[in-house]
Amino acid sequence: MKRATIKDISLIVGVNPSTVSRALHDHPDISPAIKAEVKRVAEELKYHPNQMAANLRKNRSQLIGLIIPEITMFFFPSVIRGIEAVLKEEGFRLLVLQSNDSLEGEKSNLRICSDYLVDGVLLSLSSESTSAAHLEEFREMGIPIVLFDKSAPGADFDEVLIDDVQASLDCVRYLISLGCKRIAGLFGNPDMVITQNRLEGFRKAIEESGDAGNMIPPLFAKTKEEARNRSREWIRKYKPDAFFFMSDEVAAGLLPAVKSEKLAVPDQCKIIGISDGQLPYILDPPVSFFHHDGFEMGQMAARQLIHRIKNQNDSQPARILFQKGSIQFLESA
Repeated sequence: MKRATIKDISLIVGVNPSTVSRALHDHPDISPAIKAEVKRVAEELKYHPNQMAANLRKNRSQLIGLIIPEITMFFFPSVIRGIEAVLKEEGFRLLVLQSNDSLEGEKSNLRICSDYLVDGVLLSLSSESTSAAHLEEFREMGIPIVLFDKSAPGADFDEVLIDDVQASLDCVRYLISLGCKRIAGLFGNPDMVITQNRLEGFRKAIEESGDAGNMIPPLFAKTKEEARNRSREWIRKYKPDAFFFMSDEVAAGLLPAVKSEKLAVPDQCKIIGISDGQLPYILDPPVSFFHHDGFEMGQMAARQLIHRIKNQNDSQPARILFQKGSIQFLESA
């Protein structure tokens, strides 16, 4: 069945399409009888207004593009829920795209956003996005972009990020307070700003302890599989008494390696990392973590984008550090 139009209603009721439109919007110039008949026929035909066409007439699509590296169980589901909660209140819809953690995928997603005439873009950069040069075209088109979770060197766009240095600093200080001496740090892609910042906090805490000369070389892994495979040899070689992980994804690789090396947690080693709080409860063993709320980060990023859409003359980019967070201590850690 083809979609009913205002013209279809006008032919049945016997009035002009403009009269139908005004009747559907309860215009005072239209008689109650005509309004009632138009609405009756509209309901019978299951008429729904073409919102996209209406928005285009207003030069707005009411559509927001969300580009993330990939849709996994880690972090992004809670971020998406936070974004949707804000956009729903503001009357926007969400187009979710994944870049497959590649720069080309990200560029392709940006073209899709452009084709769909989005009003703005929320973007978590791929691990291959080591600059923000490919985003400049959107600035020229007047389509605002808010980066969240990850940044790129020289990025001159609004950003919503957690204080990565402070979060990792707090985690490692906690391990040191427990008397841990050989703390191993497991990190993600070394080329990314988020990894460099979390490594900075890790190193700063070790240096504060006065034991920097004995620091175990950090391990980098781009996937949970790589983290699992490389962690085993690393553990055997350096025999850590504590571990710091920078994200849920690398934690999902680290824990099986710790278990396979038969290290008892927390008796033989302590483990803590940065997480949005979902994964640590189902890991075996469960581990303590610095909790940052993905839902709230999503809300903050969405609100900043809405602000930018409504205030495009405000040219100064905002860098919002998501500083709310606390260490959650699980029973076995």
